[in-house]
Amino acid sequence: MIRNGSTTARHPRWRCKDCGAWTSRSRRDQAPAQDGTTPRQVEDLTTFVAWGTGTRSQADAAGGSDRAFGRRTAWCWDVPVPKPPATGQVHSQVFIDGMWLAHKWVLLVARSPTHVIGWQWAASESAAAYQALLADLAPPDLATTDGAGGALKAIAATWPGTPIQRCLIHVHRDTVRDLTLRPKTTPARPYYATPASC
Repeated sequence: MIRNGSTTARHPRWRCKDCGAWTSRSRRDQAPAQDGTTPRQVEDLTTFVAWGTGTRSQADAAGGSDRAFGRRTAWCWDVPVPKPPATGQVHSQVFIDGMWLAHKWVLLVARSPTHVIGWQWAASESAAAYQALLADLAPPDLATTDGAGGALKAIAATWPGTPIQRCLIHVHRDTVRDLTLRPKTTPARPYYATPASC
């Protein structure tokens, strides 16, 4: 069956390519699944997630118009994403960091050594955003962060007695960014000096 205009009630009409018979009943490949989603909705949600986590524009993601993409995927913004339940469990260590995604959104994540225990969408890594992330979590024995000012303020306000540790990967990354791998200044050169052999 192929699309062949509409009926007077504006329902899509389908025509058989072989015999020419037509019907206005829905195509089986576009019928809702048991959970109520249609194949078109699944395709639109997949395209939306790829756009939201990628670097392409809406027009590139849709292969056409950004306005058409916006209309087709408007419902995707309202899909509820369940958060991990607040169990009150005290973890030995909690890692807190923000992951910047395309279109200037940041996903703040709190994880234990084994799994993610909370997340929060935000427009920036502000203290208020981090406080919203930490509000439902029990204070851990140790909090590890990249040293962002918003995270440090939020930890001090929400978990005042929790010691804070800087993430060594972020410390190394910041050092390389500031000094480069081939420092030209005299004070910076000892940091990359090879230790003398024993």
